[in-house]
Amino acid sequence: MANSQLIYNIKEVFTDYLKEKYKFYNIPEYQRGYKWTPQQVEQLLDDIDRFHQNGNDDRFYCVQNITLVEKDAHYNVVDGQQRLTTLIILLSHLGETRMVENKIKYSVRPDTDYFIKNFIINPNISTDNWDVFLKNNMDKDYDHQDIFYLFSAHNTIRRWITSNKIDTDSFKDKLLYNVRLIVNKPNIDSEQELFMNLNTGKVSLDGADLVRALLITNVAKEELKNADLEDTKSIVRINERRVRIGLELDEISAWWNQPNVREYFNFLSKISVPTNETIDFNSDIYPIDLLYKLHVAKDGKKQIRLRDFENSEYIELYKKITSLHRTIKDWYQDYEIYHFVKYIVTQTSTTIATIWDDWKNTTSRQGFIEKLKDKSKLIIDAFVDEIDDFNEDWFANEDSRLYKILIMSDIIKIIESQHSENKIPFLPADYFRPKKEDIEHIFPQTPIGTKNKEEQSDFIAYIGLLNDLSDIYNENKNEENKIDISMDCSNSVDMETCKENINRYANKLIHRNSIGNLVLLNEKINRGYGNDFYTKKRIEIIRNPKKEFIRPHTLNPFIKGFLSTPSDLEIWTEKDIKANAKYIKEQLKVFFNIKEVNHEQV
Repeated sequence: MANSQLIYNIKEVFTDYLKEKYKFYNIPEYQRGYKWTPQQVEQLLDDIDRFHQNGNDDRFYCVQNITLVEKDAHYNVVDGQQRLTTLIILLSHLGETRMVENKIKYSVRPDTDYFIKNFIINPNISTDNWDVFLKNNMDKDYDHQDIFYLFSAHNTIRRWITSNKIDTDSFKDKLLYNVRLIVNKPNIDSEQELFMNLNTGKVSLDGADLVRALLITNVAKEELKNADLEDTKSIVRINERRVRIGLELDEISAWWNQPNVREYFNFLSKISVPTNETIDFNSDIYPIDLLYKLHVAKDGKKQIRLRDFENSEYIELYKKITSLHRTIKDWYQDYEIYHFVKYIVTQTSTTIATIWDDWKNTTSRQGFIEKLKDKSKLIIDAFVDEIDDFNEDWFANEDSRLYKILIMSDIIKIIESQHSENKIPFLPADYFRPKKEDIEHIFPQTPIGTKNKEEQSDFIAYIGLLNDLSDIYNENKNEENKIDISMDCSNSVDMETCKENINRYANKLIHRNSIGNLVLLNEKINRGYGNDFYTKKRIEIIRNPKKEFIRPHTLNPFIKGFLSTPSDLEIWTEKDIKANAKYIKEQLKVFFNIKEVNHEQV
């Protein structure tokens, strides 16, 4: 048997794997006793019984892993004692007593060892009743929890075989040759620490480990299936191929471990593991699990199991996984696909399976991009016509329409910049939704407050602005409906009343909740300057001393990028609000080729 194996059939586990130096599996003193319930035993038996090779000699059923540590003359079982012990009970019942005799030992549990040798290895249990058994064996202290579970497992196997009318010869043949274990032998300094880590979830074998083991073990073997596995040159070739596969998987894993990649594909975390599965696919700890989740999600599956990767044509499985990785990496590096895919899965219930179907069923890359663009257009299409309707209250943000429009505005600016010398970096993956951001009013929600009242130059400028707007507003109004904004707050006896009146009038004169007056802004920046006027906000955003992420659509109003020739950078007016809103609408119309729908504008 070649030393390059990682996965062993049950016969090998109890024969070839134990020879010369290492003679048995020891259950060390820090392990709890045997504790499989009848339900767990029956589940294993049912799974083995249902497994069939269907003409494929390379298919097998995997009962997961065992973790071993080498000692002077034995292996300490750090993880997997329940599986090993159950297999010994089962093989003993099937008549393979010589194969399993003296192959397992429970350290510091002589009564358990004696029970296994005299009642399990050489079956000698004549009753299903635990109390009767204890009464018949009063000369020994068998009243222990682990012995009770061993007793129950033995009787469960006997009843299951009888009630299911199992052909024991064919079942035993399947068990010995078609059922396998992944043997894990980590390099460690402290066996007890390894055990603690395994049992607190710190180092447990994950689907990432097991899929890796399945691929490394089987792909090279399938590729060199005609090689003589006892020939040294063949063993070297297989090992070299396994090393290359391992290195490629390491490279793939490193790519998926990048923070932005992990965040970009975090929607795949919704692909869950069934509660009855013993192997997890924890993509938070093992990011390559995102690729394995994608492998099943693209076919419409909502759950992932190890069996999705077992019993495959492993060369074909390896090709599918590596090809999928290359495709997704290519998507991720494409400025249009990157933004459209993430925007769609973030803002809608569209699944990756639907997007993958579009990819498969489109004859060209550009055709796929156009489909993504059409899906993105549908997200904002219903809102575009309202952008320059200045009576619309966008601050209410019904149906998250403000987020959908402003984030798409970011995406458009980024995509269009890729054709210029001043390319804007891709939108970070965690900014396809607001991330610790406020909906900020460019013209303040409360224009005259204590802080900005103290800024006399700004205060005077805004009083002047409001006066100009009030003149327009008062045209064709009778005297009782006119607004008088020309009050002197500095000399007013009731300062608060004065400020409240001005703020109340401002609500009528400025369309503060128009989309043209709203941006998404990092909360640290926003809350740092309160209700400051435009000039102070502009300086703080452009200076950005804490180097927070500033969205493209947020920066644009503060450099007045919506104007062909930016001017009046010291003040933000109603005219600017309307111009910015019209700019956003025109940007979307041109990008998505949206036809104008006329409506009465204010």
